[in-house]
Amino acid sequence: MVFLPFGADGLTTRDRKAGSEKDYNLAASTALPKRAVLVTWCLFGAGPCDFCLRRSCVPRSHFRRQCLLGTRLKFTSILFLLLAFALTLDLISSSSWAKETSSFTGTVIGITDGDTIKALQGKTTEKIRLIGIDCPEKKQPFGQKAKRFASDLAFKKTVTVFHQGRDRYGRILGDVHLPDGRILNQELVKAGLAWWYRRYSKDQELERLETEAREAKRGLWADPNPIPPWQWRRSKRSR
Repeated sequence: MVFLPFGADGLTTRDRKAGSEKDYNLAASTALPKRAVLVTWCLFGAGPCDFCLRRSCVPRSHFRRQCLLGTRLKFTSILFLLLAFALTLDLISSSSWAKETSSFTGTVIGITDGDTIKALQGKTTEKIRLIGIDCPEKKQPFGQKAKRFASDLAFKKTVTVFHQGRDRYGRILGDVHLPDGRILNQELVKAGLAWWYRRYSKDQELERLETEAREAKRGLWADPNPIPPWQWRRSKRSR
């Protein structure tokens, strides 16, 4: 805040030169010796702020621009809101991170198909959809083989599920880590028994494994024109 001292009659040189005759007479009549005129600047427009008008005996005509103190209060409010917004984003991201890294260990008690299994979380049976992959449906070529492959690796085994929420059917979406450290999702793609579900996954390791399986013509890639399961399901629904 900048203060310009009054003269003996309570007026500054700027008031005499720039102020109107009405303002001059008003200022002179107030007779404010040794007081100050607020000459301020604000990014939000001209005119004195209510905060200073309520707390100052300086005539309204002596305010040449918006009060800096009012500006500071506005800036403080804006900074407070920005800080609150940043903290909210941080909490959301922290919550998302916690969700992505949450896990549980349990025994696999069922294999629904190649990319869906059932495991115990404590005393609760959870259905788990292997994230990032899509196996052939059971009525598609290699559908039953994918189910047997998943059963051989995981059935009755104690696995660790790193999950990332649930899908619209209530199934846990996650990676299933086998007792020997391998990941069931990756093993299915590596064996040519699952597609990398690129629509919902950006996992570059799954992309690499699918490319290798395709080039080696492993599993379903031995078929010159394999039908992705999402296309197969769409065609069934349209009938």
